[in-house]
Amino acid sequence: MVQIADHLKALGSRIGLKVAVIIGSMDVKSQVKALNAGPHIVVGTPGKILFHLQNTKTFAYSNIRSLVMDEADKLLGDDFAGQVDRIVEALPTNRQTLLFSATMTDKV
Repeated sequence: MVQIADHLKALGSRIGLKVAVIIGSMDVKSQVKALNAGPHIVVGTPGKILFHLQNTKTFAYSNIRSLVMDEADKLLGDDFAGQVDRIVEALPTNRQTLLFSATMTDKV
């Protein structure tokens, strides 16, 4: 997932594209700082994205134009459906949502 974000940052560097990565292995303070910078793209896991939507009050997510989530095979299962629904409902409707997965199942 970090590789995806690195590629996006490189591609968007000339146009001022801001990318925030929020995943479990990262320090929460670093994530808050990245989110407070007003990212256009957020790359993260559903749990961390939902955590920040609920707990990082300074996160102005109205700028988000793209949402990137990994583990699509798991996201489409019942365990994450509620989290994904809450994320999608909270973010602007005028956005692109990208789901990635290293595991290709029939459902994906």
